[in-house]
Amino acid sequence: MGTFRFPACDRAWTRPAKLSKSIDSSKIPDAFFMPKCEGTAQYRSRLRPEELLYSNPERISVMLLRRLLSGVAAAAFFAGAGLVPAGAQDAGAQSEATTRNFGTWSTRCEKNAEGAEQCHAFVDVRIGENKQSIAYIGIGYSPKDTDEDGKQDLFMFAITPLGTFLPAGIGWNVDDKEKFSQQFLYCLPGGCQTEILLTKERLDAIKNGTEMKIAFRLVGKGDVNVPMKLDGVSKAIAAIPMPKS
Repeated sequence: MGTFRFPACDRAWTRPAKLSKSIDSSKIPDAFFMPKCEGTAQYRSRLRPEELLYSNPERISVMLLRRLLSGVAAAAFFAGAGLVPAGAQDAGAQSEATTRNFGTWSTRCEKNAEGAEQCHAFVDVRIGENKQSIAYIGIGYSPKDTDEDGKQDLFMFAITPLGTFLPAGIGWNVDDKEKFSQQFLYCLPGGCQTEILLTKERLDAIKNGTEMKIAFRLVGKGDVNVPMKLDGVSKAIAAIPMPKS
């Protein structure tokens, strides 16, 4: 059994954020379990992280694995969720990020430990007086061609609160026309995450769509349906630089 340690997140929930205008708060439960982190968080597995790579790119991407492999990757995970783990800034693991707004969607770019710029498009849905994040949806390029078609692929990743019922997975519904789902891969102190390959059909539906809904389940709270507008998503995706091979 291997144990992989990540920074504690005792200050992770203090960063201010704005409530998304696209959220229908009447469809979301009032309260969510938020972690109280002490010391270090641990991810335990009988496999080393690099052994988790499946042959099917729908399951997991190299981009996701890199987040698991080091403390720097864990810091990037928190930053991607709009969170700041304790000590990350002091350790120099987290560079300053730049964001641009495109309607409901935005882009976020920052440099990794090697100095290479990494960008993704995202929408961060927050609810309640405390502006708690109920869903963070991002779209970005995989660092390599995962399906060997000669092009670097776009993936969509989702981060949901701790307390997500993992066996139920997560589903996407774009204008009731394109529907797809995925299992959750793991949880860290910042939330539970998964990624899915954006096929041509999925990407076209998102770019040409009006609204996308995600559905998942919270333990003790039941089903959660989060609607989000798609205005600006095409421009946000177009603004993401493709990684150099």
